Amino acid sequence: MKYAKLLVLMVATRPSQRALSNTRRATRENDYAGEQLANWDVSHTEDAFVSSAARGDAVTVELILASGLSPNVTNRDGFTALMWSAGQGHMLVVETLLARGAHVNALSKDGTTALMAAASQGHTQIARLLVARGAAVDARRADGWTALIWSAAEGQEQSVRMLLAMGRRSKPRILAALLPCFMLPLT
Repeated sequence: MKYAKLLVLMVATRPSQRALSNTRRATRENDYAGEQLANWDVSHTEDAFVSSAARGDAVTVELILASGLSPNVTNRDGFTALMWSAGQGHMLVVETLLARGAHVNALSKDGTTALMAAASQGHTQIARLLVARGAAVDARRADGWTALIWSAAEGQEQSVRMLLAMGRRSKPRILAALLPCFMLPLT
């Protein structure tokens, strides 16, 4: 009886063949990605990853992710690859990072979010995607600015309209201050 229980326990705790196969495949993919990066003389450091995202280099971003780097690492200034790619308007890189688990509400050292970066630069489609994925429209930087305030300050009318349409908590508090500046209709 003891041996039967031990055998059941061993079988129940043993990793499945599928799990072992998936682990081996992931290891091969990591090795391949690392080799490709080495062949291209691309370092897979946090700064190199964030810089690749900022340039919109989707292939390098994907290889660095495949080599095992987290999509949520930051550069020296505390900015993530998602923040940079969103602010530069690189939709393909933004989609890749989100699919790989990038945190949509990550904050830089000064409190900047990817939504703030995208909206303030007029990348409305990216801003919409980030909001659809749960980006906090009313998040505030250390200086108190939200995506809406920053977009208005940069003159990004489409971003302002889109953020106002989201109907989030920040709308009533600053609506009166923003509308006279841009003469935007309330509808």
